[in-house]
Formats: sequence, structure tokens, C-alpha cells
Amino acid sequence: VYVTRHAQVGYPIKEIQETRITELGVGQAQALADFLVKKCQFNGVIYASPFYRTIETAAHTGKLLKKKVILEPGLQELATSPRPAPPGMALAKIQSFFPEMTVPGKRYRDPWRLCGETHLQRNKRVTATLDKILAEEKGDILLVGHGASVGSLIWALNHRRIKGVGKIKGITWNCALYIVEL
Repeated sequence: VYVTRHAQVGYPIKEIQETRITELGVGQAQALADFLVKKCQFNGVIYASPFYRTIETAAHTGKLLKKKVILEPGLQELATSPRPAPPGMALAKIQSFFPEMTVPGKRYRDPWRLCGETHLQRNKRVTATLDKILAEEKGDILLVGHGASVGSLIWALNHRRIKGVGKIKGITWNCALYIVEL
């Protein structure tokens, strides 16, 4: 299982669901794709949170492999707002930005919406999403999320690792890549 955070974004962030990666971020995403495909021989499925920046990051690997990015709201950013945030981008809008590059995952509902949640609720959501993906997929899996969701994924994966391997430590920087053998 390969887990990464989206590439560098521009600031200030105005529309959280549609924030694009910067020129530096494009370079990070391309370097990540090259590393995954050429060094790791990754040739599996690609899941991303349905935010522009995560899809854009994942799309570079998808293009190299000629594979679509599966949209998975369970990998979305933490939403702690006490009131519901605006709905996420509609599938038609996502697909207009990324023609022939995305497909809705089994849990994708249009329109999806961010909801107020605690850190514990986020951990449970991300862990449940991970368990469903692991049950559905065989072989390599790339999960592209956000700082908070990547932290939750790493926490959950640390409890599913093969014996004899220690915990993953570190800060989730842009395009930080974690590789976990299960």
C-alpha cells in the first residue's frame, strides 16, 4: 500500500475543494509518479480524495500507467466546521477538469459534502475506508489524501503491518510517500 499527501498547493486557499497544485507541486507529482512507476514498479489501483489537488497529484501516476483515478470521499480532508461546508465538486465538474482520468468509487455519491467531525470520527472514517479498499483490491494500492487523512491512514496501516516492522514516523509533507507491506 502506497500512501501520499497531495503536492504543493497555492495560498491563500479560497475554494478548498478546487485548490490547484502550484508549478512546484506539478514537479513533485511528476517526480512521485516517476518514482512509483520506475523505481517501485507500481502497477496497481489509484484512489484519491475527490478534491482537485489530490486528483491532480494522482493523475500524473495514472497517466504513466494509463489508469483512471478512483474518487474516494473517505480519504477527504478533516472537516471540523460545526456547520456543513459547501458541497464538493460534482462528478461532471471533476470529469471536465480531468477528462477520461477519473471514475467514481463504490462509495462516491454525487454531490458529496464535507461534514463536521472530530479527529476521532475522522480516524474511524478513514480506517473504515481503508478496510473496505483492502477487502476489495488485490495487489498494489496508491492512496492520495491530505495531511490529516494521511496521518489517519498511517495510524491504521501501522496496526495491519507485517510482524517485525516498526511504526512509521515522520511529518506528512507534500508528496511524502509511505510504503507499507501488508
